[in-house]
Amino acid sequence: MSTKIMEFAKTALKNMFKEPATLNYPAEPREYPERTRGHIVIDINECIFCGMCMRNCPPRAITVDRAKGTWTLNRFDCIQCNYCSTVCPKKCLKIVPGYTEPAEEKAEFVVNRPGGPLPTPKPKAAPKAAAKPAAKATEGTANKNKKKKVLPKHYYTSNITPVPHNNIDECVYCAMCARNCPVRAITVDRATKLWEVNEGLCVDCGQCETNCPKKCIELKAGSNYYLPDGTPTYDLKEGLEDTTGASKEEAAEEAGGAEAGGVGKVPTCNVDDCIFCGACAGGCPAGAITVDAASGTWKVDENACVSCGACVSACPQGVISL
Repeated sequence: MSTKIMEFAKTALKNMFKEPATLNYPAEPREYPERTRGHIVIDINECIFCGMCMRNCPPRAITVDRAKGTWTLNRFDCIQCNYCSTVCPKKCLKIVPGYTEPAEEKAEFVVNRPGGPLPTPKPKAAPKAAAKPAAKATEGTANKNKKKKVLPKHYYTSNITPVPHNNIDECVYCAMCARNCPVRAITVDRATKLWEVNEGLCVDCGQCETNCPKKCIELKAGSNYYLPDGTPTYDLKEGLEDTTGASKEEAAEEAGGAEAGGVGKVPTCNVDDCIFCGACAGGCPAGAITVDAASGTWKVDENACVSCGACVSACPQGVISL
């Protein structure tokens, strides 16, 4: 008994000259260690409601409603993985140390956009050509034989909101921009060499610019082909397409060239150093590469290849080149 009393007295004397083990909370806030995953916060003023966080959230704890202008987080489902802030194109999401205050009732965390929902304007139509005066009777035959010219379909009419502008001369129509667009605002048709962006749907996230293998897409405001009054910003003789003068043989040859890749560059692989991981095949937007690790074969379909270079970027060994 005396031994236990001595041990207790020793512990009591230590505690008299020692700082308390607990904090004087809330007068002394707790300092969390670095990289502590506490809770998600959002800068709603920078959010463009693209939905990338919602689509990439593993437990589906985030809901983005562009029509209502609300961003909702179910904190009970959130696992604090921080993946939403990683994929956010505007970096308006981040995870901060500390935990949220407890509430009496279970409720979702809802943030409303200041100023209400985002506007969803319809894309402007292409400017109409000015009406031409009636041709004279003596010139009727000459006008019938004259080749018609039409403007390319990739046009822009926006002056305020940044939209993707594509350098058509460098584009290989691989459709990587369209596949990575969260709102499906981009249309790519390689057969007809068509590249369009729906400005009314575009949320200015920049995913098309980031994922373009040729880096020919740039996000900027303003018109690329037309001014607000419909005046072209470049010489009409450049970039015009002849739709009636080409023969059927020339049209077929052009279509065949588009299907075959157009630029004529196909990837080659150093099979001796290849590890047959399949990263190139997985990153190919056209599915033109076949990798068989069992037989040690690497093949590329030259007719399907679009010469985008995505396989070169995806190769971990650096054994693929165009």
